[in-house]
Amino acid sequence: MMCAPSALRFSLFFLGVFAVLVSAFEASRGTPFERLVVEDLILVPTAGLSNALWPADHIALRGRTLRSGTTGLRVIRGCEGVEMFLLLTAAIVAFPSSAKRRLQGLAVGFAVAYILSVLRLMALLYTIRHAPAAWESLHGLVLPLAPVLAIGWYFLRWSALASESGPIADSPDAA
Repeated sequence: MMCAPSALRFSLFFLGVFAVLVSAFEASRGTPFERLVVEDLILVPTAGLSNALWPADHIALRGRTLRSGTTGLRVIRGCEGVEMFLLLTAAIVAFPSSAKRRLQGLAVGFAVAYILSVLRLMALLYTIRHAPAAWESLHGLVLPLAPVLAIGWYFLRWSALASESGPIADSPDAA
């Protein structure tokens, strides 16, 4: 458990790291890096997995729009889930732990955030296509909030385990 000065230090460090990460990603707008992250790593797999689950929908990716028949889901900045990765990265980097534990937390956390990002987009695509009456509540509240809460829960579990086990050496012979 962190004492008040440690919590304040963590909070300020977290905010600083998060601001730097968000600024860096904002600076990448329109670059090949942004296209790789958003289109190739998130949207292409979302379309592929959606087609595997719902082949009759014939989902195609055109730019940043997942299209099925006359229905389209345009994925704009902020809706692709990148902020979850940035929040998690900032939290883990700011947390007082060894580099090894941080790398472990990031590796597992990135997998969790990635799965949540793809599943969220699939849920939105399914909703707009098959349950449009549920669109407003799911798009406006549930599906933006649920993945962030899940990432928050992951961070709390990771930080509790990292705190319980104490500091570990970054040396190769550390268990």
